[in-house]
Amino acid sequence: MAALLTAARAAESPTVQASIAPAQVMPGEPVQYTLEAPGSLPPETRLASLNFEQAGFQVLGGPMQQSSVSVVNQQTTQKFSYTWTLKAPPQAGNYSIGAARLLLPDGRTLVSNAASVVVQTPPPLPSSFDGVISPQTGNPEIDRQLKGGLFLHGSADKQKAYVGEQITVRYELYQAGDLGVLQYGFDRQANPYPGFMAHALYQLSERSTLRFREQNVNGRMFRVAPVETTALFATKSGTFQIEPSVQMYTLVGQRRRRTFGDPMFDRFFDDPFFDSPFDRRPRVPLRAAPIEIEILPLPTEGRPADFSDTVGAFQMAASFDRTQARQHDLVTLKVQFNGTGQVETISPPRLPEVPGLTLHQEPQIEAQPAHTAEGIGGRKTFEYIFRAAQAGAIDFPAVEYVIFNPKAGRYERLRTEPVRLTVQASAAAEQPVVSRFPTTTATADAKTGDPSVVALTRDIEYIHTDGFLRDGWRVEPLYERPVFLMFQAAPIGLIAGSFLIRRRRLRLEGDVAGARRRSARSLASRRLRGARKPLAAGESERFFEELDRALRQFVADHANESPAGLTTGRIAEALAARGVPAEDVAGIVALLEQCESARYAKMRPDAAAMRDAYDRAAQLIDRLARSLK
Repeated sequence: MAALLTAARAAESPTVQASIAPAQVMPGEPVQYTLEAPGSLPPETRLASLNFEQAGFQVLGGPMQQSSVSVVNQQTTQKFSYTWTLKAPPQAGNYSIGAARLLLPDGRTLVSNAASVVVQTPPPLPSSFDGVISPQTGNPEIDRQLKGGLFLHGSADKQKAYVGEQITVRYELYQAGDLGVLQYGFDRQANPYPGFMAHALYQLSERSTLRFREQNVNGRMFRVAPVETTALFATKSGTFQIEPSVQMYTLVGQRRRRTFGDPMFDRFFDDPFFDSPFDRRPRVPLRAAPIEIEILPLPTEGRPADFSDTVGAFQMAASFDRTQARQHDLVTLKVQFNGTGQVETISPPRLPEVPGLTLHQEPQIEAQPAHTAEGIGGRKTFEYIFRAAQAGAIDFPAVEYVIFNPKAGRYERLRTEPVRLTVQASAAAEQPVVSRFPTTTATADAKTGDPSVVALTRDIEYIHTDGFLRDGWRVEPLYERPVFLMFQAAPIGLIAGSFLIRRRRLRLEGDVAGARRRSARSLASRRLRGARKPLAAGESERFFEELDRALRQFVADHANESPAGLTTGRIAEALAARGVPAEDVAGIVALLEQCESARYAKMRPDAAAMRDAYDRAAQLIDRLARSLK
């Protein structure tokens, strides 16, 4: 009897090795449970049921059978294994799976050892994730599993910035490696960035696929996918709460439960995590917390008088299209800016007057913005056409332009290198335009005796006055008629009128600011009429662009400044300095901000909002025209 008991115990000795990898996991993370037996097992081997659920685990997949053969020092070793994919318990603690038994056809039993795993408490998120909003489904069990493991996180590359400095805002989806979701969707805000000019650098669309990457956050692995990246440029100073531009949602709910007889069975989709007390899958919102940004005004200390209102990090260069030209030729001077910042706001630089060069026309402007993952930048070129009025070597001096560099926190004066243009004298300029050719014959006219009249051929017959009228007709000479005398005085009047018109034109050309002020109202009305066509067609982006251009150009004409670098802050200062009432100043600033917001909004304004903006613009221009006289 004792011998039989000893044999039974030997038959149940732990000849199968059980292991769990990894040995330490976070709640709900997947683990691999493996049973490894030496040698080969007959096909009829049966596995006694393992109660994983009783130990706190959930089966995600398996068992997967695998056999291997290895040869070491001329000795052959054969192994056979079963592998399951399990989901760790949702609570922290030490968990153990008891011994497993393999029943062989000959009646023997192979027994494994017990395997254990440590489920650690999830570490807290770092301080940079403060304010993370956990999703709420209404199911406490699902909410507990989602908390800290599934959220939308917004971040900004800086918490303080100057007016006009770029702020890059990013929104990313964080999903813990142990979580599974059914579907994602997006709800975008219509105007998420009031007070800012926004440029989308990256935006995930409904048809795009989430591009996940692995990221370790305080020891917990997350799958992180970018959702949206936007470059913001503040138009005024103050403290702003940047609301999220995008709200995501995911669907969690009860899937169709499958059985072991289903050929498409997968225990992952049978996970109770997806069970819901609702008949339909609840829509779980994922919303990022607001981001607080402090916008600093540009410093007044050290601000040069010729500051251009341009903010960014730029370089400037100037060059002629050629180094040699002929007198009276047209040459092109190219002034180019390169760097980071809003290149559209760079205004034309002021050029020095150079003897021998006459400006032929206003500069041609070409902006080439570049939107990269790092930010906004690009190139802007101003081309000036000059006429070379005199021969010789003409040295064009350095062009200066003052910007504010937010990275350095100071004003910088950009300066180009002087360029030289060699102008050669033109042969046409050395001779009279009209040449008089001397006569070759000094024969005097037979009738008049005038030696300057030369009879070259007989083809020319002079007018004969004798006998032109029949006898008896008396005709009053033309020079004795009053009308003739009036026509004689007319050239004198035309000359006097031309002189007065020229004097007035020269006076207006000398007073460019006055000329711009006088024509500001009529030009603004013309631009407003140009906005009617996109208004009637419902083209909101083009309409607000035309409206913004009309308002900025109107203020720029009265302030004698370039509209390109005219920010809303500068507009408010210019109008207040000219005695415009505060309510009108606030009205035009609010309307300009509405135009900026509408141009970059995800949802287009309706026709009523566009019509209201048009009427307000017309009324503001009418009131400002009376205030700025």
